[in-house]
Amino acid sequence: MASNLRVAAAAIAWCLVCRMILTAPFDVGVRPFPSTVRTQAVCPWLSAAFPRRKTNDDRRVDVAIRRSRPKIGLTTVGDKGFPGNRRGVLTIGGSDEVDLNEQELLNALSSKAGTRFVLDGGPMHQPHPFFILRRDPQAQATLREPTYDSDSSYDRRIIPATAEQEFQQIARNFLDGHLPPKLMFKPNQSADGRGIMQLVRTGPSMVTLRMAWRLGHPDPFPPTTAVINRIEEKNYGKVQFRRANGLVEIQIRGSTQELQAALVDLWRTATIRQDVNTYDAGIVEAWQDYLDYEDEKAFEIRLAYFGDLGDGSIKEFLRDSPQGTRYTGSRGKIGSSAVMSNVTHRPEARSLTYDEALKTLAKVCGIPTDRIPALDRYLQDLVAKESRYRADRLRAAGFQLSVPIYGEFDVRFLLPRPGDEFPRVSLIESLVRRVGDRPFGTRVSGRTLSAA
Repeated sequence: MASNLRVAAAAIAWCLVCRMILTAPFDVGVRPFPSTVRTQAVCPWLSAAFPRRKTNDDRRVDVAIRRSRPKIGLTTVGDKGFPGNRRGVLTIGGSDEVDLNEQELLNALSSKAGTRFVLDGGPMHQPHPFFILRRDPQAQATLREPTYDSDSSYDRRIIPATAEQEFQQIARNFLDGHLPPKLMFKPNQSADGRGIMQLVRTGPSMVTLRMAWRLGHPDPFPPTTAVINRIEEKNYGKVQFRRANGLVEIQIRGSTQELQAALVDLWRTATIRQDVNTYDAGIVEAWQDYLDYEDEKAFEIRLAYFGDLGDGSIKEFLRDSPQGTRYTGSRGKIGSSAVMSNVTHRPEARSLTYDEALKTLAKVCGIPTDRIPALDRYLQDLVAKESRYRADRLRAAGFQLSVPIYGEFDVRFLLPRPGDEFPRVSLIESLVRRVGDRPFGTRVSGRTLSAA
């Protein structure tokens, strides 16, 4: 009997020693993180032998694997635990210290969430309030494995997790009248209006949704199709197709609880792209009273430039597309509706040269023709200030990366402040791309950004 007890005690002691060794911090190039993940990282099969109740810290940890040559814009994310035995560098989402490659930083700055958070408080106006949305496990669970996530961890290594909000609470505040009556949901990686949704509180028991739609086109936008199918499946409301302005409009009626449940369900549906197996939680922002072109059509100008990310300097403002390059340069757009200015596959919309866009802006704002050169200088000066502001924000977080870039600021316009000659410029989205022959995968370190 005593011999059996000694054997059992020795076994227990050996297990405890192994547990201490496996859960001790070790150097993988990042800060220590919870022992369950460490155990799985060192020896996955031992995690079952030493079960441990997950803490809130564990649940907040996002373990992402960045392969040595990752696909641009695609990051493999292990939301359900350590993704397995793959080569790569471990990075902890939301930690104070951040280690990225150059392309991941540029992708983050070009996302909707990155634009809003990094450039908030800058010279260009931004919608307020805006919300960076927290991921929804219920929606993510419907995706196939492996999941290539367009709303990936690179944003969450720059934007603190405390900046994220629950869509469920936003929907409730919207319905209760605590938020503006018009909101916009935008996927982080949306292009051509894909997945963008306008929410309009049109009464105490009704909400109107508007989304981009290309009636009769071979690709009428999968996110919109998915939302329409869900509305019809759940009998949420009436769907109306508006061919003239390229929108689909849905009216949903019900109690506050019913409307909240419907909005959350449709948001989950819009965040998933089953056709390409991606998830994008996106952002929500207040709709602004933009100055529209005649007949209530959205008017937007793209301001393009060559510059340096590190010091924010502008090397050249691009009035036109540079010859022999793929860059579009500065230009204007008149959309098919007041909601969106996109022109791709929209016969009613049209593109403008930069000079045409300046004349159109002057016409919309009632600015005399002889003041158009001053209006041009006003816009270019704002581009320079916004670029320097972004560089200051990055430097404050410890990011030191002097790299030549092609950049774009897509802007719409608001009424001028009292006494001002020119309209306020409101930033819609931004883009940053590296130019030149800089080697791929340059590392850059810094800290998670703080709010402006």
